[in-house]
Formats: sequence, C-alpha cells, structure tokens
Amino acid sequence: EVKDEIDTEDVFMMTVLNYFKSNNIHASEIKQIRQNSDFEGIVKIPTAVGNVAYFCKAKNKQKISDSDLSLLFVQAQMKKMPILLMTTGDLTKKAQELLTTEFKNITIKKIGGTQ
Repeated sequence: EVKDEIDTEDVFMMTVLNYFKSNNIHASEIKQIRQNSDFEGIVKIPTAVGNVAYFCKAKNKQKISDSDLSLLFVQAQMKKMPILLMTTGDLTKKAQELLTTEFKNITIKKIGGTQ
C-alpha cells in the first residue's frame, strides 16, 4: 500500500486535489516532487464505461515544453497508462505540435495558477 504524501501547506497540490474532488476524480499514490510546483499520482476518472486509471502529473509552471511531454510519455509507457497533465501553464508551440502527432495518450487540463 503506497501512502499518499498530501501536503496541506502546498497550495498548488490542494488546488489540484480540490479540482479532483469536485469532479469525482479519485486520486491515489500521490507523491510530492517539489512543493507548490510538482507532484504525481494515479487518478481514476469516471467515464461512460466505468473508471479509467491515468498516470497524473501536476506542474505549476508557466510553460510546458516538448521535453516535459517527452519525459511524461516515457513515464506513462512504463506504467502502461494514459496521462493526465494538470498544469497552470501553456504549451510551447513545439509541445503543441508533438501532442497532435506523437503523444496522443496525453490529456492536458489547465487550471488556475497559485503564483
């Protein structure tokens, strides 16, 4: 059993977790990478065919680059799961292109920032 590392002092993490709660998304295996900027975990998202598990990465960052996406893609391949990227930032032009060509299993949800 993996213990969730929920840091109630982490404003960004709490913002994302509250978003999950209000959208019936169940998060588990939460692991903090850097306070107020980066954490990951597994989320179960309700769909018409039941809950679907996603590897979730949350980044409090102005710009999401193609290298951010590449790294995520590799992590998801190892876990054999689609990705949900929660971010406060925007994708660079190159990252947007890759999203439509290479990284079809990455879903990006932009949320309000806490800078």
